[in-house]
Amino acid sequence: MQIDNYEEAQPLTDRIKTALPMRVRPSKHGLKALHQETADVTTGSWFTIRGAVYSGDEGGIRRDLPRKC
Repeated sequence: MQIDNYEEAQPLTDRIKTALPMRVRPSKHGLKALHQETADVTTGSWFTIRGAVYSGDEGGIRRDLPRKC
């Protein structure tokens, strides 16, 4: 069963890409996920998102989130 609509998701992904790079801080939810990878991340940590890709129904729009900037 297809949930996402590729024809709608791809233009949105392209619009997100035009706003990059973008500096962000992790939310509390995101912080929990990041702590699984590294323990030295806080809500005050800054990251730079440099890329975004559409990965289908299960993945949605994903971002490239490298280490702190």
